Amino acid sequence: MGESGIVNLTLTADAIAPCTVPSTSQTEIIITAKPQVDAGNDAQICEGDSYHH
Repeated sequence: MGESGIVNLTLTADAIAPCTVPSTSQTEIIITAKPQVDAGNDAQICEGDSYHH
């Protein structure tokens, strides 16, 4: 929990004869931490009622 950062991934495909040059693809993934929220104390109300905090 709370982990975040940047991950760089590289995929390399080796060449098959008669080709000699491998193919490479790269991508970057950015991982962000989940937000922490607090909506206050729990409350119970009946249908049609209002709740003000």
